[in-house]
Amino acid sequence: MGVNGAQEVFFAILIIFSGLYLISKKGNVLLLEFAVFAIPFAMLLLSALLAEFRYGQPVIYGIAEFRRVLAILIFFPLIHGLKVGYVTKGDILKWLKLIAIVLGVLNVFVGASGGLELSQDSFERVGIGQHFVALGAILFFFDWISGREKSALASYFFLLIVLLLVIQTRQIVIATIIASLFLMEIRGKSTVFFAVLIIIFLISLSFESVSSSLASRIPRVTELINGSDELSDSARGNAVRAIFQVFKESGWALGYGGLYVNWNDGFKYYFGPNFILADVGLLGSVFRFGFAGVLIFLGYLYFQVKYIRSISDRAVKRICIAVFIQLLVMSPVASILDYRGHVAGVLLALSCSLRKRDSLSGGQSGLQREL
Repeated sequence: MGVNGAQEVFFAILIIFSGLYLISKKGNVLLLEFAVFAIPFAMLLLSALLAEFRYGQPVIYGIAEFRRVLAILIFFPLIHGLKVGYVTKGDILKWLKLIAIVLGVLNVFVGASGGLELSQDSFERVGIGQHFVALGAILFFFDWISGREKSALASYFFLLIVLLLVIQTRQIVIATIIASLFLMEIRGKSTVFFAVLIIIFLISLSFESVSSSLASRIPRVTELINGSDELSDSARGNAVRAIFQVFKESGWALGYGGLYVNWNDGFKYYFGPNFILADVGLLGSVFRFGFAGVLIFLGYLYFQVKYIRSISDRAVKRICIAVFIQLLVMSPVASILDYRGHVAGVLLALSCSLRKRDSLSGGQSGLQREL
C-alpha cells in the first residue's frame, strides 16, 4: 500500500542529508552519529552478502529486500533541526501527535472502504503507519496523565481502538498499554484509567463498525485475544519452528541473510509461504545476522539507555522510557532496528538532544515550557 517509489525517494533524501550533515561536522562527529549512519549500511550489506553466500541471491536483491533498515537515518534531520533551532522538541511532539491522528483517520476510511485486506498469514502488516499511531497514543496519554490536556484521553482511545479494530495488531496494543501503565506513575489515576479502559474495550469489541468490512473483522480480533492456539496456526509459529530447525541443523552464529520476494519467491522455495522474518522480531534478526545481530542490538540498547539516563528532567525522561518500553515489548515480533527504525531514530534524536540540558526550572520542565 502506498505510492510506488515514495519509500525509495524518502530513503535517498535521508542518505543525502545524513551524508551532508556528517561532512559539515568537519571531523567533529560524535560516536552516536557515526554509529547511526554506519550501522544501517553495515546491516544492509551484511544481510545481502549472507543471502548471496547462503542462497545465491544477487546482492542487489538483498539490498532491495532490506532497504527499510535505512529508516533510522531520520535521526539526522531531526537532530540538525533541534540543534540549529528550526524546530523545538515541543514542535516535534505536536507533529507526531497530528500525524498519528491523520494516520488513524486514514486507516479508518481505508479500512471502511475495504482497502485493508486481511491476510491469513500476517494480517498485522495491512495498517498504515501503525507504529506512529501507537507512538501518538503514548504522547496523548502523557498529555492526559500529566494534567495538561484533558481531551487527550479521547484521542488516546481513538488511536488504541484503531490499532485494535482496524489495523488489528494485538502486539502493538499490548505494548502501548504497558507503556501507558508505566506513565501512570506520574499521577495516581490508575483506578480511573483501568475502569475507562475496560469499558472502552468492551464497547469496541461489540462495536458495529462503520461498514460491513470492518464489522467482519471484529470476531477475528476477539478470537485472537482469547485464542490459545494462535502460535501453532499462524505464520509466526511456522517461521519460529522453521528457524529453530535451521539452527539445529546448520547453526546460527554466521546468519543467513534475507531473501527478496521478487527473487525466486524469496523464502517460499525453502520454507513455504508462511516464512516471514518480519513476523518473528529479534529471532528473525538472529536468523538474518547471526551473532552479529546480537551485537548490533546490544549496541543499540547501550546508546539508547545511555542517552535516556542522562536526561535530567524526570517527566521528559519518563515519556522517552515509555516509548522505549513500547519498542522493547514489540521487539519479539518486530525487531527495532530491522523494522522500527523510524521510531527508533525519532527516540534517539529526542533523547540525545534532551540530555543534561533539560533541567527543572521553577517547577516546570523544558518540554512543558515548549508545549
